[in-house]
Amino acid sequence: MANRDALHKFVGPGVEQQDIGQGRIHTANYSLLPVDLRDLGALQASLESAGFQPTIPTYVLAECVLVYMEPHESAALLKHLGQQLPSAVCVVYEQIHPEDAFGQQMMRNLESRGCPLKGLPSTPTLEAHRQRFLTNNWEKAEATDLDTIYKHHLDPRDKRRIERLEIFDEFEEWHMIQVSASPHSAGPVSLFADKRKKISLRGVV
Repeated sequence: MANRDALHKFVGPGVEQQDIGQGRIHTANYSLLPVDLRDLGALQASLESAGFQPTIPTYVLAECVLVYMEPHESAALLKHLGQQLPSAVCVVYEQIHPEDAFGQQMMRNLESRGCPLKGLPSTPTLEAHRQRFLTNNWEKAEATDLDTIYKHHLDPRDKRRIERLEIFDEFEEWHMIQVSASPHSAGPVSLFADKRKKISLRGVV
């Protein structure tokens, strides 16, 4: 990061704290904080040390994170965030449907590599993901699968552009994969006013 101008300009000048071995960087513009998310005390202390202000609007993104935690650990984390961040939106992206053939094979493959999906059996459906938020201090939660987003929420011009990038004719398998992944979000009701706008990917390859 320090050697790439495109990344360094976003980090900002004046590194206040840096420990490359531990993966810690703290500047006026950017903080990278290594912490065990199962240790809520350590998480809170790490955020406070970086000057994080919990009352300002916050976007929390967890991409294939909670699914690797035990269900009680991910629930405790979401509850903690719901308590500490009154003006936050949390977006979670992870796998669903462990009961079908694709899901079972996916779970076996990952477990054989030493990274089992510990949380998937407790949140196998979109509704289960919604309920996990709603029972852990989040006021509203919505969930969908990637196939629905692709079919109904992407700008048609973006879809045509994407589909022209490479010849692709195995749509049956594509849709099967997309149904098995789910982005879902939660937060205060007031922060969802613009949620139903079309998603645009222009400029993204």
